[in-house]
Amino acid sequence: MTDHELLELLLQKITNIESQMATKEDVKNLKDTDQSIIELIQQSYRDLDKKIDTVLTTQTTQGESVNILALRQLQTESELSAWRKAK
Repeated sequence: MTDHELLELLLQKITNIESQMATKEDVKNLKDTDQSIIELIQQSYRDLDKKIDTVLTTQTTQGESVNILALRQLQTESELSAWRKAK
Protein backbone atom coordinates (compact mmCIF):
# COMPACT_ATOMS: atom_id res chain seq x y z
CA MET A 1 0.00 0.00 0.00
CA THR A 2 1.42 3.35 -1.00
CA ASP A 3 1.59 6.34 1.27
CA HIS A 4 -1.06 8.06 -0.81
CA GLU A 5 -3.43 5.07 -0.51
CA LEU A 6 -2.77 4.89 3.22
CA LEU A 7 -3.56 8.59 3.61
CA GLU A 8 -6.76 8.18 1.62
CA LEU A 9 -7.77 5.22 3.77
CA LEU A 10 -7.07 7.19 6.94
CA LEU A 11 -9.02 10.13 5.58
CA GLN A 12 -11.98 7.85 4.81
CA LYS A 13 -11.88 6.38 8.29
CA ILE A 14 -11.65 9.81 9.90
CA THR A 15 -14.54 11.03 7.77
CA ASN A 16 -16.56 7.96 8.76
CA ILE A 17 -15.80 8.53 12.45
CA GLU A 18 -16.76 12.20 12.17
CA SER A 19 -19.99 11.21 10.45
CA GLN A 20 -20.80 8.74 13.22
CA MET A 21 -20.02 11.35 15.86
CA ALA A 22 -22.28 13.86 14.11
CA THR A 23 -25.04 11.26 13.93
CA LYS A 24 -24.66 10.51 17.63
CA GLU A 25 -24.80 14.25 18.36
CA ASP A 26 -27.94 14.54 16.23
CA VAL A 27 -29.53 11.66 18.16
CA LYS A 28 -28.57 13.30 21.46
CA ASN A 29 -30.07 16.59 20.29
CA LEU A 30 -33.26 14.80 19.26
CA LYS A 31 -33.47 13.12 22.67
CA ASP A 32 -32.95 16.50 24.36
CA THR A 33 -35.63 18.04 22.16
CA ASP A 34 -38.00 15.15 22.88
CA GLN A 35 -37.43 15.59 26.61
CA SER A 36 -38.14 19.31 26.35
CA ILE A 37 -41.35 18.63 24.42
CA ILE A 38 -42.43 16.04 27.00
CA GLU A 39 -41.80 18.51 29.83
CA LEU A 40 -43.81 21.20 28.01
CA ILE A 41 -46.70 18.78 27.47
CA GLN A 42 -46.66 17.75 31.12
CA GLN A 43 -46.67 21.40 32.22
CA SER A 44 -49.53 22.10 29.82
CA TYR A 45 -51.53 19.25 31.38
CA ARG A 46 -50.85 20.60 34.87
CA ASP A 47 -51.95 24.09 33.79
CA LEU A 48 -55.07 22.67 32.14
CA ASP A 49 -55.93 20.72 35.30
CA LYS A 50 -55.70 23.93 37.34
CA LYS A 51 -57.92 25.78 34.88
CA ILE A 52 -60.47 22.97 34.93
CA ASP A 53 -60.51 23.03 38.73
CA THR A 54 -61.08 26.79 38.64
CA VAL A 55 -63.91 26.41 36.12
CA LEU A 56 -65.54 23.69 38.22
CA THR A 57 -65.32 25.80 41.36
CA THR A 58 -66.76 28.82 39.54
CA GLN A 59 -69.51 26.67 38.05
CA THR A 60 -70.49 25.39 41.48
CA THR A 61 -70.63 28.92 42.86
CA GLN A 62 -72.71 30.09 39.90
CA GLY A 63 -75.08 27.14 40.31
CA GLU A 64 -75.61 28.03 43.95
CA SER A 65 -76.26 31.65 42.99
CA VAL A 66 -78.83 30.60 40.39
CA ASN A 67 -80.60 28.48 43.00
CA ILE A 68 -80.71 31.43 45.42
CA LEU A 69 -82.10 33.69 42.69
CA ALA A 70 -84.72 31.10 41.76
CA LEU A 71 -85.84 30.85 45.40
CA ARG A 72 -86.02 34.64 45.67
CA GLN A 73 -88.06 34.74 42.46
CA LEU A 74 -90.52 32.23 43.88
CA GLN A 75 -90.72 34.14 47.15
CA THR A 76 -91.32 37.42 45.32
CA GLU A 77 -94.03 35.87 43.14
CA SER A 78 -95.69 34.40 46.23
CA GLU A 79 -95.60 37.74 48.04
CA LEU A 80 -96.95 39.53 44.95
CA SER A 81 -99.76 37.00 44.63
CA ALA A 82 -100.66 37.42 48.30
CA TRP A 83 -100.56 41.22 47.95
CA ARG A 84 -102.89 41.10 44.92
CA LYS A 85 -105.37 38.88 46.81
CA ALA A 86 -105.30 41.22 49.79
CA LYS A 87 -105.96 44.22 47.57
